[in-house]
Amino acid sequence: PATCRAGCARTCTLVRQCWDVMRLHPVATTLIQVQLCAYYLAAMYPILDMYNFWVAMCGEKDAVALVNIFPVVYGTLGAVFNIGGGVLCDRIGVVKFAWLCGLLQVASAVLVVTGTTFAGQILWLSVWMVYVNAYAVVFFRFAARYAPFELFGSFMGLLSTTMTLPQLVLGTPLTVWMAGLYPEPGDVRKYTVIFTALNAVAGVTTVAMLAWFWWEPPPAPGAVLRTEGGRMVVVGREG
Repeated sequence: PATCRAGCARTCTLVRQCWDVMRLHPVATTLIQVQLCAYYLAAMYPILDMYNFWVAMCGEKDAVALVNIFPVVYGTLGAVFNIGGGVLCDRIGVVKFAWLCGLLQVASAVLVVTGTTFAGQILWLSVWMVYVNAYAVVFFRFAARYAPFELFGSFMGLLSTTMTLPQLVLGTPLTVWMAGLYPEPGDVRKYTVIFTALNAVAGVTTVAMLAWFWWEPPPAPGAVLRTEGGRMVVVGREG
């Protein structure tokens, strides 16, 4: 019991300290939280009904091949870009890397609804995988920049707590709604319309985040410090 109470007390202390980080950066943390929710829903929604989408877009034969190749692309390209994306972000800085993510998001949004061939969907899948992993790098860097180093894991965990909620809450209702609007089995609009709408929302949040970075650049690495009195301060910004 004593160990449990001590652990709970430590967790509560970490949560309060993370709340102090959010109060230090209210606009940035609000924007990244909204962007996380929009990004995850837009990026992951296509895989909820992947096979049926590909059947409507490319035909059954290509759909089977695309479903089979998906884990290969996910496992290889994703792993490579997780490492390469981190290195690139270190080289050019988190703001420029966030701009790159914005461009990848636009490219992914266009390719998913225009790639009517097997090759077109492979191209979308490749760009999508790079985008998903690139944004993960931005998210990790955000947590590392805006919180003291000792709170990196706790702050990142707190931000990601609600990231999947929009998909959990809206995933099935959106699918049912689109099926009602476009009841024909082969009507690809039941997928492309919602893909476009979700990507548009995610794009707006990305623009808002980039605008804030222009107005107030992120803290420099290690620039968020906690004073002896427990107050957090920013001693320098990127650039």
